[in-house]
Amino acid sequence: MANLSYSAGTISVPQVIINQHTNAIKDLFILIHSELNPCNYNTSFELEDVIGIQTSPNDTGTFQIDFYGTGRWAYNNNVIFFFETLFDDLKTTQYANLINELAPYDNLLTFSYTDYEASSEYLVEETLIIGIDWLDNEIKTKVTKHDITEYDITAKKLIEFGYYEEAYDAENAKELINHSEFLNLLSESVPADVITEDFLVKAWKENVRYVYDGEALFDNVLTSMIEYYESAHL
Repeated sequence: MANLSYSAGTISVPQVIINQHTNAIKDLFILIHSELNPCNYNTSFELEDVIGIQTSPNDTGTFQIDFYGTGRWAYNNNVIFFFETLFDDLKTTQYANLINELAPYDNLLTFSYTDYEASSEYLVEETLIIGIDWLDNEIKTKVTKHDITEYDITAKKLIEFGYYEEAYDAENAKELINHSEFLNLLSESVPADVITEDFLVKAWKENVRYVYDGEALFDNVLTSMIEYYESAHL
């Protein structure tokens, strides 16, 4: 299996489509939950949220559902081939009425999300708008919009996007000076008077290098900082 990216965001449907095809949209989301929730490269949401799909007195706005997913290197692969995957193991004749009813809409689903794959240092915000391309009984996904913003991998950004509650890199390594549990362990191998904000930042830049979450402090980070001290001072 390829490396997994982890995404979280929203799937939305224009209210004007829901007003005209309420049951079809509900059936579509139920099908998505049934077929794509258990996949290795999944799209998952709470089935109870589908109850919120209902008509409105006006056609403005959108219905929006929260989702999370995993992608093969990047979650946009899931979206770009969304309907091919959704109907892959299903007889299209079984869902011909649903497909025909929703195929006229190029803006059927809008995916807006963040996506993160650590090994390739891939962190993005994306928006894709898709519809169903249904020709000669062949299902394809029609992508009518694809916006992507790429970000450098930083502890601050990963916390902002909700991937970690606690994370550290060279920019905020000095904050470890207030992390008593980490300092106690580090001081078993590094003299306390050596452990300053400047030492923590230099050790990170020289020997730690990457972004790590809080759990890795007591493994990768601790070991790397001790090795830095030993190479620089012994």
